[in-house]
Amino acid sequence: MLRHGVVPRLIVAQKVLDHIRDVASQFIEDETGESLIGLVLTPDDEAPNGTIVVLDTIAPDESVVRQAHMFEQGDTLQEDIFLWLSNNWNVYREQQREARGDDFKWDASLAHLGDWHKQPGFMIAPSGGDLRTVMQLLHDDDVTLDFMLVPIVTIGHPPTISPKNVGMMNYTLLPNGDDEHIRIDWWYIHRDSLYFQPIVPHIYKEGELPKLAPYPWSLTNYKRLNTEIEQLNVEGLFANVLELNVDNKLPIEICILCARKSSDKVYILTTRWNYPDVAPRFYVAPFSEMDSNLDMYDNFWRLWDVAEQLKPPRGWRWDKDTYLIDLIRIIEEKHNLLPEPEPKPVAESADTPNDVPESEASAQASDETPPEKVAVASQNDEAATKEPATDAEKPETAPQTEMEDDS
Repeated sequence: MLRHGVVPRLIVAQKVLDHIRDVASQFIEDETGESLIGLVLTPDDEAPNGTIVVLDTIAPDESVVRQAHMFEQGDTLQEDIFLWLSNNWNVYREQQREARGDDFKWDASLAHLGDWHKQPGFMIAPSGGDLRTVMQLLHDDDVTLDFMLVPIVTIGHPPTISPKNVGMMNYTLLPNGDDEHIRIDWWYIHRDSLYFQPIVPHIYKEGELPKLAPYPWSLTNYKRLNTEIEQLNVEGLFANVLELNVDNKLPIEICILCARKSSDKVYILTTRWNYPDVAPRFYVAPFSEMDSNLDMYDNFWRLWDVAEQLKPPRGWRWDKDTYLIDLIRIIEEKHNLLPEPEPKPVAESADTPNDVPESEASAQASDETPPEKVAVASQNDEAATKEPATDAEKPETAPQTEMEDDS
């Protein structure tokens, strides 16, 4: 925990500065901004007031409001991305602790550190509205940090920092063409104070700080995810999407847990972050391993412990235009996984009611519409309710990958 009244050391990745410059350059007239994420390190001999490390930013989705004197963000996509990054970072921390012990100096939880935003003109300091907003956030019961970073971005500045003064000022200048620069003023505020304090950034180059995981397909390609879930639902399969570390490799996997109605088997499909560029893997486990008293994650690991990997026929190929349901169908056919069809009701031997002639009754029966098959609802929010991607929206076909059969 950082103390009130003192300013900690601030480390910022060069990639963060470059990214802020690129984003701010796209919105010359309007305000814009993003969340800052990174680490809070405990005090040590090098930094007796603690250290804040800015590793990356998270952009808002299309619902963001950008106007000349206003910027609003805070959508669920940012929360989902942060959760993904945090889950991967925790696995990375465990791996580094096992490999390096106390020598791993970045051993801290991933945290939301604040938000940068662009202001009009040369307003290089946070406004009174910024102060009110930040204090409300810091006193929110759901906020775990007791401070926030509030970098202010302005454009159109001449060069004003001598190379001799780099690392001594609370702002950075980034060239933006035509002898103009984008200026980033770094400000720090503690929950127990009523004012912003300038904080000097120390810039770390590529390779000097740990990297965060790339975003997964389930967060960058919603149309594909919704189409996958809808296809499974139409086929009569329920589906749950879980982010789990099943092979101890980073990034972690996006796993789809699904099963057919009345089946005694559960399917587990594991996908990499860059699916569908890389083919998924298919596993099957007995439904009897499911326990209604456990949550979905605990049930997954019960199933995973006894799961068997199955492969499609030799020569069957995966590409970007192939979907999970295609893989399920071909494996079900090869390994005879489909449940036995329910027996049809036995026809009554009695005469047709109301003395309707048998030939006429048969004709009436043939005209009746058979009952529609009810798809089991997906448990993944609204994933099954959205329209599938059109052919035009699908990504270009990747080089085909043959999925070899071990049998």
